[in-house]
Amino acid sequence: MVEQVIVGTVGRAHGLRGQVTVRPRTDAVEERFADGARLTSGQRELIVTGHSWQQGRLVVGLGNPGPEYAATRHNIGYLVVEELASRSRGKFATHKRARAAVAEERLQGQRAVLARCSTYMNESGGPVKALASFYQAAPDQIIAIHDELDIDFGTMRLKFGGGDNGHNGLKSMRSALGTGDFYRVRAGIGRLPAVPER
Repeated sequence: MVEQVIVGTVGRAHGLRGQVTVRPRTDAVEERFADGARLTSGQRELIVTGHSWQQGRLVVGLGNPGPEYAATRHNIGYLVVEELASRSRGKFATHKRARAAVAEERLQGQRAVLARCSTYMNESGGPVKALASFYQAAPDQIIAIHDELDIDFGTMRLKFGGGDNGHNGLKSMRSALGTGDFYRVRAGIGRLPAVPER
């Protein structure tokens, strides 16, 4: 049986690899960030299909803990998993064996463990490895949602495997897991325009 898991939230999907369905919703979503950026768009859900996973999915939102990072673009990974949990009225709780908070949910009828590491971005690998071990999740059952500077704000791309492209969270995960063969949802945050010199 082919299972389906929601892995994404807002914006258009470009450059998707693998068998992916993009299903638009009719409601609108507005995200505001501390740096003043604003996004309003039709909400879309990315559904990953084409495999059968007995243990569901481990969906990790990469970010940094603490109030100073809470509403910044770089924490969009945290924001995505929080949104997914809120849709099913789930709540995060500290995991007993990993430095992370998790919410065990069913998304579209399929099991998903949503996670936020409580470490800084460049130390994400340890908690992700511990969660993967606890839930017996293979690398290709892991979805890492992270910020991507080189993609326009409001755009999301799905990728399986590959390098880390200089992203410290992905670098840490690749090192801890011993492989880069996991899914990545690359959430575009764009580059802020240069401030003209006076």
